[in-house]
Amino acid sequence: MSAYDDHNHPHAAPADGVEPTRTAAGAVPHSPANPSAPTGGSAVPPRGSAAGTGSEASSADAQAEVGGESTAAGRDVPAAASAGGGPITSLSASSAPANPSGPTGGSPDHGAAVSPVGGPDARVRVGGDCVIALDVGGTIIKGGLVAPGGTFLHTERRATGREGGPEAVTARIVDFADDLRRTALAEGLNPRAVGVVVPGIVDAAAGIAVWSANLRWRDLPLRDLVAERTGLPVAFDHDVRAGGLAEGRLGAAKGCANFLFLPLGTGVAGAFVVDGVPYAGAQGRAGEIGHIIVRPGGTPCGCGARGCLEAEISGPAVARRYAEAVPGGHATAAEVAARVGAGDPVAARVWEESVSALADGLLIALALLDTSLVVIGGGLSRAGETLFTPLREALAARATVQFVPRIEAAALGDDAGCHGAALLAWDIFEVAR
Repeated sequence: MSAYDDHNHPHAAPADGVEPTRTAAGAVPHSPANPSAPTGGSAVPPRGSAAGTGSEASSADAQAEVGGESTAAGRDVPAAASAGGGPITSLSASSAPANPSGPTGGSPDHGAAVSPVGGPDARVRVGGDCVIALDVGGTIIKGGLVAPGGTFLHTERRATGREGGPEAVTARIVDFADDLRRTALAEGLNPRAVGVVVPGIVDAAAGIAVWSANLRWRDLPLRDLVAERTGLPVAFDHDVRAGGLAEGRLGAAKGCANFLFLPLGTGVAGAFVVDGVPYAGAQGRAGEIGHIIVRPGGTPCGCGARGCLEAEISGPAVARRYAEAVPGGHATAAEVAARVGAGDPVAARVWEESVSALADGLLIALALLDTSLVVIGGGLSRAGETLFTPLREALAARATVQFVPRIEAAALGDDAGCHGAALLAWDIFEVAR
């Protein structure tokens, strides 16, 4: 769940301006437009605009707080949003039903060989099928071309350009998808489908980005816009749920049908995976664990409430609490965790308070979902046993009716959302052929 720079969190607002980067070994500049490909102008502007506060995070954003970056996190909570009824599965695409086959209730496992985005296996191969994966974050869009085995053949990151407004962000997403299609063709690859995952409130079945406080769109038919430009089938879903799908098929939860994926970074959000399928809920808002109130009357949260889990245990929350305890002091969550190991008593107290709040939030979630595994990702997970050992102890000490699950670190890290987008794209290609 990668995750993951700013995610509409009230305490974090890094600027855009990230230069496009290409990390795939052997990648070449984009070729001129393919004359046989469908064309399209600028993306259609989204209808309306969104106002207010909220918090959202994406696995596309650079990894959070622990390590000085940010990760998949809290979600948007608008007053109202249009969404389809009934459970929404992880698979959503233009004219493509869900594929019931596969190891975790989804589709065939296309992740036999998982490679990190931009990692040593990111080599462009001449010929063969690939899909386009896009993970849209608050400030960064992560994209890539992915082979059937899960290998990233080409990767790039581009700024969302959110300072230009929702129309500019939409245009960048659509342009990026089409540029990746052209890159694939220039390398002799056959792009078969596109997977796009975004933060905020998502109607995956309809292919609509319902609302995003950070990117300021409302009721945006993003799936159709990308399909029109690229001429390819498009899978569309929520970024954290896509990350959960990837951890289930490829990562720390592989072989486990029911688990909670919980990225902790600039914000906090979760994906409940039930029988191998991330559960979206009737309105697409399931998994908003960051807005469980764990400290009534506590720290104000971006959603408008006080004492939400996100406001108490996110990366910025840990850093803020340490700064309040040490006048004039400053430390990121990563630095606070390091100081705990070095014996800093103030850091230890701040960390203990944060872990305590996290345990309380998890116990509420476990009472409702009864999962046997919790996979924790995001920047805070990099604290390792400094986080996991006291968390396990707190859960064991406080659990009453709850089953105390295994707590594991996410395996895919910053790349979970992009892996999930690729899996969704391969799913619809399998269904269509």
